[in-house]
Amino acid sequence: MQDVTLIDETTALAILLFMTSCILSFISMGKPAGENLRMEKTADIIFLSGLVVLFLTTMMITFNVIK
Repeated sequence: MQDVTLIDETTALAILLFMTSCILSFISMGKPAGENLRMEKTADIIFLSGLVVLFLTTMMITFNVIK
């Protein structure tokens, strides 16, 4: 039962990371070309972090089903 809570929490974390990445990307589109690079890079890093968290969550689900 404890694994299910951990899976829920990591899923929520992934959602927050993806949403933050989307918001940063959207905001950076409205900025001039020179000013948006740092925001885009940050959005990319946050997006990749979300992918890693989603991968780990999927592995937890997979191993929970195999048990």
